[in-house]
Amino acid sequence: MSVTDSGVVWPVPASKRWTLALTRTTFSGFDSCNSITGSVSFTGTTLTMGAGSTTTAACRAADWQRLAETFQALESGPAEASVSGGSLTLTVGSKVLTLRPAPVTLPGGLVGPRWLLESWSGSPGSGRAAGSAWVQFTADGLLAEDGCNSHSGPVTYDGSTLRTTGLGSSDAYCSGDSSRVGVAYDALFAGAVRASLSGATLRLTGSGVVMTFTQGPAPATTTATTAPVATIDPGALQANLEGVSWVLRSVSDNGKVTHVPASQQARL
Repeated sequence: MSVTDSGVVWPVPASKRWTLALTRTTFSGFDSCNSITGSVSFTGTTLTMGAGSTTTAACRAADWQRLAETFQALESGPAEASVSGGSLTLTVGSKVLTLRPAPVTLPGGLVGPRWLLESWSGSPGSGRAAGSAWVQFTADGLLAEDGCNSHSGPVTYDGSTLRTTGLGSSDAYCSGDSSRVGVAYDALFAGAVRASLSGATLRLTGSGVVMTFTQGPAPATTTATTAPVATIDPGALQANLEGVSWVLRSVSDNGKVTHVPASQQARL
């Protein structure tokens, strides 16, 4: 990444990490010291980032202020966006940010399996899992369940620790173990996390939290031939979904179909 301000180019030092992740409605980032999250909207080739919330760690590292100011600039007004040669350029006012995709090379054996939570300890308390809590790492992030809510976010890895840049979650009301596991997830992934693998046991440690997982069963595979999935324009999909009450009719899990009785209608 580099920052050009009034024609002067400043390459971000390799020792510093500035990241930005975007969805259709939100952004999350890291300025080498604090995490930032907020809303984002798109109009043509411009994006507008609303003033977000940020963590409040004391930051003394050299160059941190300059990195923090890049988010302040992005939140100050619409940014013109363009992609060329695998790089993203954001222009707002006198600042031009040039970014490249963040490499994600997680430790061997971590990506793919679903890791089932066995126990946790630390500042949110401690306990042993009694439900369906798990975490799964993909090529570009993580997915997790606490038994009540889902958690997800992009992941970066620097060779020794991994970090999520803005962990999002659903907001169902939870109680009991699910609530405590959810709090533990939030605390764990608030900062740098160390991952250690020993056989079928995974231990994640960070922010005063230790969570221990065991490798779950391999994902089910099928040899059935499926038709290609058609590409759907996001705008057209949204137009067809909005304003309609959808009733759940059936659930298919690993090829097993369960039909929902008419007397037990779940709606979306």
